[in-house]
Amino acid sequence: MNALVTNASVTTSVPPEIITHFIDLKLYLVQLGASVLLFALLALITHKANDEAEFNRGRYFIGLVFEEWAAVVINFGSLLFIAGFIAHMPVYWLGTAVNYVLGHYLLPKR
Repeated sequence: MNALVTNASVTTSVPPEIITHFIDLKLYLVQLGASVLLFALLALITHKANDEAEFNRGRYFIGLVFEEWAAVVINFGSLLFIAGFIAHMPVYWLGTAVNYVLGHYLLPKR
């Protein structure tokens, strides 16, 4: 796409400004914050459960929150990997590694 828009050759590397434009740290932090708030709300509701069935349902939904949280982190890590690869910025690969490790840690173990 960059070659078509800028009349550059296909082998010319993509300017980092084009690729890094897609990395929206604010959106990433909002998604993480929303996950934390949802976890806190469900943890409070689960803690106040009256019987075992309510408690188990709460634990199930908390597991779903962690799955979604891990998905957000891993997807952002994948975005950083592709951006680092296309824009020739290996420093993004460090962010990829951190996000993948955090995502693996957040995934509920089955």
